[in-house]
Amino acid sequence: MTTAETSPHEAVAVWTELICETFVKLEARCSSVDSFRGEIRRETIGELEFSTVSASQQDVMRTRRFAASADDEFLLFSIQRRGEGFVEQDGRIAQLRPGGIALYDSGRPYRLHFPAGFRQLVVQLPKSAIGVDDTRAITAITHGPGSPGGVVSQLLLAMSDQLQSGGSALEPMVDHILGALSEVLREREVPRPGRLPDEFMRQRVESMMRRDLHDSTWTVERLAARCSVSVRTLYRLFPDGGVSSAMRRMRINAAAAFLCLNPQATVGAVAGRFGFDSESGFIRAFRAENGVTPRRFVSGL
Repeated sequence: MTTAETSPHEAVAVWTELICETFVKLEARCSSVDSFRGEIRRETIGELEFSTVSASQQDVMRTRRFAASADDEFLLFSIQRRGEGFVEQDGRIAQLRPGGIALYDSGRPYRLHFPAGFRQLVVQLPKSAIGVDDTRAITAITHGPGSPGGVVSQLLLAMSDQLQSGGSALEPMVDHILGALSEVLREREVPRPGRLPDEFMRQRVESMMRRDLHDSTWTVERLAARCSVSVRTLYRLFPDGGVSSAMRRMRINAAAAFLCLNPQATVGAVAGRFGFDSESGFIRAFRAENGVTPRRFVSGL
C-alpha cells in the first residue's frame, strides 16, 4: 500500500485512509503536503500483525473521540528502523532511535511525531492476547538496546524480515512471542486494585488443576475459563514448561503416590485413573519424570 501513484495534493488524505485501514482510526498531519510520500507493507501471523511503515515527516493522532468510539482495543509496539520517532501517551513521551521500541494502547488517545522521513515496524495485537490489565504505567516508555524490550525488538524485526520472504513456518513462535512481550510489559505494570499477586493466583490455579487430575478431557482453555483468566495469563504463571507440563507432573506425582499405597494396581488402571489416554503415554511420561517405568518404580519400593 503506497501513495506513490497519488497526486501530491491528495497524498496525505490517501495516507490517512491507509493507516486507518491498517491500524485503528487516526488523524494524520504533514507540513510538507506537496512532497509527502508513504508506504506500508503488512504481514499477519496468528494474532500478530507486522506493518513496516516508511513515510515522510508527519504527526499521527489517536483522538479522544476515536478512542472512545472504538469497539476493540489493541496494543501497538513501534520499533524504529530508520530516522527518529516520538510516542506520546499517558503524560509521557518516548523517543525512539533505530532499535528502540515503545508501546501504546489504542484504548486511549496517543500521538506519534516524526520530525523527518522514517522507517518503522509496528507490531499490533489484540489487548486480550496479553495478560496485562492496565497499561497506563507502561505506555510511551523507551526500551532500548541491551534491555529485555530491546532483545524482543530484534526478534520481532527478524520475524518481520522472514515474513516478508514468505516465512509461514514461524506460526509456532507466536505463543512464545506473546509470552516474551508479556514479560517485558510486566516489568513496569501496576497491579489493578483487587488483582491477586501471581504467587497466589498460581496457587489458586494449581488447586483447580488438582481437582481435575482424574479428568482425561481436561484442557488448558477450560481451566482458564474456570479461573476467569486468559490462556496467556496461565502461560505466564507457569513459565517452566507451560501449564500442560505442570499438569502432567502433578498427575505423575499423584500416580506415584497412589502406586506406593497400591503396588498391586495395574499400570493401565493407574493411567486411566490419572487422566492419561493410553498406558504407553503414561509409561513414557512416568519414566521422563522419575527415570524409571511404573513397574520398576513399584519393584523398588
